[in-house]
Amino acid sequence: AAEVHADERLGAGFSISLLVAEYRALRASVLRLWFKGEAAHRQEDANELEDLIRFNEAIDQALAESVARYSEAVIENSDIFVGMLGHDLRSPDLAEIARQLIDEFRSSHHDHSFRQLDTGNCVGNWDASRVGQICQNLISNALQHGAPEGEIVVSCEGLDDKVILTVKSEGDPIPESRQQNIFELSKRKHLEKGNPNKNLGLGLYIVKDLVMAHNGSVHVESTQSAGTTFTVVLPKANVASLEEQ
Repeated sequence: AAEVHADERLGAGFSISLLVAEYRALRASVLRLWFKGEAAHRQEDANELEDLIRFNEAIDQALAESVARYSEAVIENSDIFVGMLGHDLRSPDLAEIARQLIDEFRSSHHDHSFRQLDTGNCVGNWDASRVGQICQNLISNALQHGAPEGEIVVSCEGLDDKVILTVKSEGDPIPESRQQNIFELSKRKHLEKGNPNKNLGLGLYIVKDLVMAHNGSVHVESTQSAGTTFTVVLPKANVASLEEQ
């Protein structure tokens, strides 16, 4: 429960001081009610003192576990993100990167069909390898979670100041309750609790952070009739946050 609390508060943007403050408030509230009830009944029971000691010990243990989990998650997220970032800023053609990746996937996944649609100028000032990783992770996700033997459509649309990348797959839709949190690492950990594959769910989290590092955006739309489409919007020139890293 303490670890779940830490992950949820981290995901909600709480600082560690606010997390600790919740435990202080919990302790104060329970003790206040405890003493109020004891004063009302005037019971002299040594067991109540023992229960009070145990309660304090339980709070201290839960606090220690929650803080440890919070710190671990912060370090883990930071390590993952630092490991992803590069500084090799180029002006790659996103359509060409997608074409190369599709050719690689097509050669090793004969059970699926792949289609690519390109329009406009899809060149931008990006980290070429990381943009490729965005595309690769989205296609891998479509292969893993899309319909067996289904079609995967990768589209690149070049506009004046941005390029829009979409990866569409067929199959069962993503539940609406999961769509809001599907890019969040802490939320996905709860969904995959107990799975021995620790990397499960990292792909979309990495996509989100790489897109944000390029000052872009990513979202998903998923319905039974239209399938699942991940949409990435990358500004062609605005990469200030990546260069600062």
